[in-house]
Amino acid sequence: MAQIKLLIADDHAAFRESLRDMFRWEEDIEVVSEVADGQEVLKEAGETQPDIILMDVAMPRMGGIEATVALKARWPAIRVVLITGIEVLSQVPRAVQAGADGYLPKTAPPSLLLAALRA
Repeated sequence: MAQIKLLIADDHAAFRESLRDMFRWEEDIEVVSEVADGQEVLKEAGETQPDIILMDVAMPRMGGIEATVALKARWPAIRVVLITGIEVLSQVPRAVQAGADGYLPKTAPPSLLLAALRA
């Protein structure tokens, strides 16, 4: 099974840590970096070259949708799955237009999140 290199981007440290702990038990997922905003995503993506970025929509300095646009312009092969704590369906078209490969609420069960990353 191929190893998925994952970058986690969320401004809430406790949520990032929870995700990292969950992925620790998955043999095919390696968390290569964790960041707190979109500007850090762009820096870390260049350094770590993740396969997938799991990124919060609402973050300080640069949000997930804006970071996705910049990211896809530089590294179009990196997949982006946006997550949000506020289930606002009006954000989905913006996320798709930005180039996001997936969009999930933070309330999604872990099995759905894992399936989305593996897809």
